[in-house]
Amino acid sequence: MSDKNKIKKIGIDARFYGPVGKGLGRYTQEIVDNIIRLDKKNEYVVFLGQDNYNEFSGSGERVKKVLAPVRWYGFTEQILMPYYIWKERLDLMHFPHFNVPVLCPTKFVVTIHDLILTKFPTARATTLGPVLYKIKNLAYKIVIWLGAKRAKRIFAVSRFTKNDIVSQFGVNPEKVIVTYEGVADLFSRKKCRKNSGTNDSEKILSKRGISRPYLLYVGNAYPHKNLEGLIEIFNEIHKE
Repeated sequence: MSDKNKIKKIGIDARFYGPVGKGLGRYTQEIVDNIIRLDKKNEYVVFLGQDNYNEFSGSGERVKKVLAPVRWYGFTEQILMPYYIWKERLDLMHFPHFNVPVLCPTKFVVTIHDLILTKFPTARATTLGPVLYKIKNLAYKIVIWLGAKRAKRIFAVSRFTKNDIVSQFGVNPEKVIVTYEGVADLFSRKKCRKNSGTNDSEKILSKRGISRPYLLYVGNAYPHKNLEGLIEIFNEIHKE
């Protein structure tokens, strides 16, 4: 059997999977659920945390769930995740976020959503003191730089992010693949029309005291998101 036709054992870091990971959780969930559904050939090892281990129910003959009780972004992640990955003897690992263990023992691909924290570092993005924040930010830069350099492929969610990655890390543009984030089938127009009519939508808005035009923001309300700036701009547009 040629290497091309060989069944691969692929790992996915799904510790963000589901509601526990918020936006990243949704992205990870869609990636995991759909690649397992579409790829009927290869085997998958899905690494999950204690908070979401029971959220994922796709285990079967080709899919193995592995409990990896390791919090993301910490020092223990850098030490323990390589061990969990090594134990599974994988052909490839997919990290759906930049937090790739520096000592990852196998080939891997990584998704980099943006470089906000390297381009616009701010203490507003953390509850740590100034000194600890600088140390953490330096560690972040090292991790993402090494991840970008060592990855076999990098998935970027936009051409803008791809250009940022290429210019900041000096990687070959052919190594970075733009994979736009899609819309889950749950939110297809057909299903939305079936589940909720226009009148229902208007009732929901009216119940919450929302009138048109309105602004819908679905991200986290962290200080570095600069929501006050977004509201000010919206106010100016509304005036015009």
